[in-house]
Amino acid sequence: MEYTFTAEQIADGRGTVSRHSNGNWRVRISYYQNGKRRNVSQVCSEKIRTEAQARRFLSSWQRQLISVAQEREAAARAEAEAIRHPRWTVPDYVEHVIEMSPANPTTKDHYRTCLNRIRSRFDKIALEELSPDMIADWMGGMENRGLSPSTIIHTHALLSQAMRYAVEEDELISRNPCKKRAARPPRRTHKEPNALGASERGRLLDYLETASYRPVRLAAYISILTSMRLGEVCGLRWKDVDMERGVIHVRNAVGIKKGGSYQKEPKTGASIRDIPVPSQLFNALKSRRADMWQERIAITQTTTEAFGELFVIGDTSGNYANPSTISKEWGAVANTLELVGTQGRKPTFHDLRHTFITAALTDANADVKTVASMAGYSKVSHTLDIYASADPDAKARLAAKIDEVLRAEREAARRKREEEEKKAARRGTIVPLATGTEGGR
Repeated sequence: MEYTFTAEQIADGRGTVSRHSNGNWRVRISYYQNGKRRNVSQVCSEKIRTEAQARRFLSSWQRQLISVAQEREAAARAEAEAIRHPRWTVPDYVEHVIEMSPANPTTKDHYRTCLNRIRSRFDKIALEELSPDMIADWMGGMENRGLSPSTIIHTHALLSQAMRYAVEEDELISRNPCKKRAARPPRRTHKEPNALGASERGRLLDYLETASYRPVRLAAYISILTSMRLGEVCGLRWKDVDMERGVIHVRNAVGIKKGGSYQKEPKTGASIRDIPVPSQLFNALKSRRADMWQERIAITQTTTEAFGELFVIGDTSGNYANPSTISKEWGAVANTLELVGTQGRKPTFHDLRHTFITAALTDANADVKTVASMAGYSKVSHTLDIYASADPDAKARLAAKIDEVLRAEREAARRKREEEEKKAARRGTIVPLATGTEGGR
């Protein structure tokens, strides 16, 4: 028989004994459930012969039913608690947080790579068992395997983010073990941007301006003259290129995920921006737009609105260029031109962005706030941190410029002093010279 009563209902119920039709004693407990009277009863065995024996059996049976109900209620509470707060292992909970994250597919792929490093060490560790010492040993192991500080930092950041969520949102643990001093990640090593120097920039721009059209060449031309990221260049549509005003509106990007690519919004809110188009790039865009329009007309009737949906680095069918393909083709261009960046390495496509920003700061003497805005950085300090010493010749140029300024100031002071000495000589007075001991005793 399946009972639906609670332990409290049976404890408060009224017990009675009576004769059953077969002549044996019957015990019954009456209780109320949802305002209705309900009964639970049992016929005693032939061994129960007297009413006193039946009442003793009733008391024992009532205690038994209360115990059964209590066990059932405890199991139900435990099941509900398990659903509400499951007993998580560390990697399973991190995976749970990743799946709940609103991050784009590219970021989630990066998270899952980090998750593999977390799972390799904490696969059987329960969330509440994770300690700062365990985390410290884990990071030490990654360092011993030759993983870079940046990789360790990113992996630690994911673990810390998940633990913070476990504390603040799900209330599964009371403190974030990643925040303890022993569990802090190594310091990030600063990597200088591998921008192109003046001569390399000149050779590349000369090549891009004179070479016949290829998607990678126009993509590189756009990036080095606007600082746009590769994903932003691939996601650029003709409707976002204002040819009349000479402005590019960065509103879309193409991301890379496992198995392919996808369209997305730019990296951050600051990445949604407007960029003036330099005259040399304007001519290249104008030429490409005219050619693409003719190609489109040749295969189908089109309108300005429909043409505007096409991608600048794409085809007339409406497909965009895959950033991975452009990146590989850029490697071939860099090899052909034998380009070498300021850090002595072959430049990647992203180094074209570094090249624009470095040139703007160190050669064009642009103010850092304007450069940060054009590049789509949300913080000016981030721009300074990355590019403060990106050009190895910048310090020498700065030192020479300061030396020139100070020389001019010294020369002006010398002329003024000599004029005062001449005036004093004509008056017959003496002009005291500084001895370097002013203010001393």
